[in-house]
Order: sequence, then structure tokens, then C-alpha cells
Amino acid sequence: MCGRYGLDISFKKILNFYGLDYADLDFSKEKEIFPSSNNLIFDGSKLFYAKWGFDVSFSKKPLINARAESVNEKITFSKHFKNSRCLIPATYFYEWKDDGKPKKTKYLIKVNELDIFSLAGIFRKNEDKIEYLILTTASKGTMKDYHSRMPVILDRENGAIFLNENNINKNLQFINSVNDGNYKFVKI
Repeated sequence: MCGRYGLDISFKKILNFYGLDYADLDFSKEKEIFPSSNNLIFDGSKLFYAKWGFDVSFSKKPLINARAESVNEKITFSKHFKNSRCLIPATYFYEWKDDGKPKKTKYLIKVNELDIFSLAGIFRKNEDKIEYLILTTASKGTMKDYHSRMPVILDRENGAIFLNENNINKNLQFINSVNDGNYKFVKI
């Protein structure tokens, strides 16, 4: 699962990461990004702001994550996975570990050797707003010790593959095979 993340890096580095020279957007670093807030996403050609979470009639809270394993099978997500994939710039994300204490322990998690990375996502235009959510997958490697789910994390090269692969089955296999990176866990 991914319930919070951060984007604590210069706008120039974000533009560089996505191969852009310019974007006419107001930007400020965010140490902790919460669901329902407006945040940067990248659709393969431009950066723009969208609200984190799909508002749906069957839930009081917005849907902020979708399982990568079944995103193409769920009616709420399948059309958007096929037509509206996006990358969500991040510098780290948060997870809460159950250490057997009354309150779970919060960890900031960075991807070693990457100052910035993308979280795989989908977006949709809903009336007068744009909404996005983050794709998650089963945790791998050291992440298993902290949580059973994690966001699909993509470097620059893998982000391009995710956005451009038109064969849905190949794309599903691809996003469920990434995330074998090394992580740095910082107890908060």
C-alpha cells in the first residue's frame, strides 16, 4: 500500500528526470503528500496537477491505490490502465510497520541510488477535475519486513516502458516484475 509519499527535490531536477525543458507550473517541495491533495503527475509528454484519489460512489473515502495484479480486471480501473497511465514523481514514500507495539512505527523509505523516481499510476478526468491513484504490488526483498504491499517504483527507463507499452498483458507482467531495488529505511 502507499498512503503517503514525498517530493523533496528541486523543480529543475524533476523536469530533467522527465526530459522536459520547461513547465509553466507553480511548484513547492512537499515532505509529506497526503491523499486528496493536488500533486504533480506526468503523462509522457507533460507535467500537470491532479488530485490523489478516485472519488467513487461506493466508498466514502477516495480510492488511492489499485493492485497492479488486478488493475486490468476491475471495472473502476481497467479503462484508465489501458488509456491513461501516468508517472508520479517521488523522492521517498512512507510505510507503517507493525512492531508489536500499540502504535505502528512510521518509516520513510528511499530507493538507494535514486534521488528521484516514479510511482506507477493511472489517472482520469472526472467532470472538472483530474484524479490519479498509485499502483501497488506485493512487497519484495527487504520491503517484506515492513509491509506486505508497496508502490510500483520505476526509474526513468522503466517509467518510459510503463507509459509506452501498448500490450496490456506485457505491461502487467512488466510492472509486477520491477521493484527489486535496495531501500533505505529511516525510522520517523
